[in-house]
Amino acid sequence: MFLTDLSIKRPVVASVMSLVLVIFGLVTFKDIPTDELPDVQPPVVTIQTDYTGASAEIVDTQITQKIEDFVGGTPGLETIDSFSEDESSRITLTFETGLDLDDVTNDVRSSVSRVVDNLPDGAGDPGFNVIEP
Repeated sequence: MFLTDLSIKRPVVASVMSLVLVIFGLVTFKDIPTDELPDVQPPVVTIQTDYTGASAEIVDTQITQKIEDFVGGTPGLETIDSFSEDESSRITLTFETGLDLDDVTNDVRSSVSRVVDNLPDGAGDPGFNVIEP
């Protein structure tokens, strides 16, 4: 009842108090930090395979595409980027944020272990590089 009585008996004081609260709210709202694009890093796994003496075309068809076919069905996979050059293949897998990195890495390792027997004889074992968020 205090605010009601004050507003009726002294409307100017009630209006000034309301105006002070609004100004205080606007000033503090301006200083609140906001981040429209937060720095969120998704889990990334890179698979590197060497094939000594092979051209980029052979590396692409006999290594990169075979590994991509096997890891393409990994749950939570968002993008696959691959790069084949002379004697080397690099495949970068980007996953959804919020996934457990250990589970993702184990899924990728199991998928790649199934394709190792289908790789050419001169190809090295695929190496993994995990980038944690």
